Amino acid sequence: MMTSDSFRPTFWAALVAAVALSACSGYSPPKPAPLVALDASVAAVQVPVVWESRLGPVGRLLQPVRVPGGWAVPDDKGQVRGLDAASGKTLWSADFGQALSAGVGSDGQVVAGITGTRTLRVMAVQGDGAGKPLWSVALDSAVVTPPLVAGERVFVLMQNQSVAAYDARTGRYLWLQKVGDRTAELALDAPGLLTAQGGRLVVGLGAVLASLDPATGAPVWSQPLSGVRASNEIERLAVPLAPALARGNTLCLRLFSTGVQCMDAATGQPQWQTRLDGAQGLGGDANWVLAVDGSDRVFAWQPPASTPSWRMDSLLNRGLTTPVLVGNRVVVGDAQGYVHVLDLANGQLVARFSAGGSAVRSLQADGADGVLVLSADGRVATYRLR
Repeated sequence: MMTSDSFRPTFWAALVAAVALSACSGYSPPKPAPLVALDASVAAVQVPVVWESRLGPVGRLLQPVRVPGGWAVPDDKGQVRGLDAASGKTLWSADFGQALSAGVGSDGQVVAGITGTRTLRVMAVQGDGAGKPLWSVALDSAVVTPPLVAGERVFVLMQNQSVAAYDARTGRYLWLQKVGDRTAELALDAPGLLTAQGGRLVVGLGAVLASLDPATGAPVWSQPLSGVRASNEIERLAVPLAPALARGNTLCLRLFSTGVQCMDAATGQPQWQTRLDGAQGLGGDANWVLAVDGSDRVFAWQPPASTPSWRMDSLLNRGLTTPVLVGNRVVVGDAQGYVHVLDLANGQLVARFSAGGSAVRSLQADGADGVLVLSADGRVATYRLR
């Protein structure tokens, strides 16, 4: 049964298909496309491991977060480790004592996580109290988006389309911002948009994108998302997903199962958009926007051009991650444990390697030529793309 806290992300077409096929026996999801044979030159490419570390199993909602000098990486049991970016050495650790319902937020001084779906907990990771709880607070709604820790504040986006702020060290309540009084009957079990850009907090509140003053929560601007009618519960699921892509003064974001939009970060005015189904965030840089669709096709655009510069179709139904851009390489992981490296210019496969065999949960760019790979079995490793 679908509830506001348990609805799993899927595409509208898949919802219709699921209903149509529910009475049919023998239906199964599409099989992953087989790995394509590699040319000799591609097969010879070696992607060296710089370092690797081991955590406990990692659920699909858990993601690494960049902190000064390294990464904060959580696992299913509520343990979080701060890993040095250069060596993988453990810099600090924190244990929440129970499973996390979302990824964590950290500034390298404190780490914030959600336990039991509705309790925000913050722990110190530096100084005399390192590894000890600082404070906790019960929230009004479930949370699947990682908290954001910035400017000595902790921001949390809840599934009732509200965002709250707390003092990072004391837990003092600072403000709450919400769009309307209505709680959606359905909510995506996928991280929403909660990020900082240009000294402002940018957050997706249902079908509205808002830029907020982080000190007060007051809206700087709010903009209804283009092309989202929100006339019924399914259409209201077309919310912004993480990660977004900052391109100078432009912010590009992915709307669940609807499309990709770019807008002026200072005003919220739309600048560019294209239709695309899917439930992953965006990768790219100042010139490129990268995304995968609901069938795991990889797309690359160069706005303002509306036609993709290229599309790569050989990874269909492999359960791809959000693509990341590392130098002139586009990198995606899959649910079979492989990492695929594509040429940014044309989408051609230039390297492929196994990241240990379990599903790749997350990829993160690490410097000019590195990629951090987090796998479902808890393996975390950095590779160099040469």
